[in-house]
Amino acid sequence: MKIAHSLILLALLSALALGCGKKALPQPQDEREMFRWTGAKATAKSDCLSIDAQLVGNLRNVAGVVLELEAADTGEQCANCPFLPVERKEFAIDNLSAQGKSGRITLDYCPTVEAPAYRWRLVGRNVYRTFPYQLTQVQTVVMPRK
Repeated sequence: MKIAHSLILLALLSALALGCGKKALPQPQDEREMFRWTGAKATAKSDCLSIDAQLVGNLRNVAGVVLELEAADTGEQCANCPFLPVERKEFAIDNLSAQGKSGRITLDYCPTVEAPAYRWRLVGRNVYRTFPYQLTQVQTVVMPRK
């Protein structure tokens, strides 16, 4: 009887040990279905932002792009500060100025919160919802003084 309990305990511990390991969200295995950002920049035009970005990969799988904005006091925000966007604007892929199959995307947006500068990033959403979002680096654009 003692041996049977030991075997059961050993089987349970083995099952628990096999369940441990990598503690991250699963990543898609098929790179052919993915896309990524290779660059993005913003310029200030009056009270609005004009953003020019480049995507590569499977562009047919881009469901849309989200612009995230955080108002900033100056253009000298620390790179290690947390990015806390207070404004989000979603753009369906049909509503973006896309340059054919090149992956170049341009968009214009006028923030609702007035600020001397903005920290921003773009989020690319895949048509396959289980795929991770593709994020640009957080960048800062300084608005012209009035």
